[in-house]
Amino acid sequence: MNTASRPWPIWLRALQVLGAVWTLPNTLIGLMGGLAGMLGGATLRWSRRDCALVFDRWPWGPGGAITLGNVILHTGHDLGISCRTYAHQAGWGVEPLIRLDDHERAHVYQYMVLG
Repeated sequence: MNTASRPWPIWLRALQVLGAVWTLPNTLIGLMGGLAGMLGGATLRWSRRDCALVFDRWPWGPGGAITLGNVILHTGHDLGISCRTYAHQAGWGVEPLIRLDDHERAHVYQYMVLG
């Protein structure tokens, strides 16, 4: 059986809900930014995989994405793109490309744990 299609145990889903409640103030800030971005053409969708509301085509910023709680503000049209790591950008090494959705999902879970 594919582990991605297997439902999460109830206790793990409960922890996820508690984490979402814990980071709700951050999520509200992200939601306000995302809704403002919709005035400039951003589109809203729910990403079950990322456990976040994703505002694609967010009209402000230098490019890329930022996560606030369970909200991802993304200037592009697809989070599934490959990008370079911060260390690679700084010239500290030659890391392999990473997927932007994987990177932002890690931030969503950081917010859910750390607030």
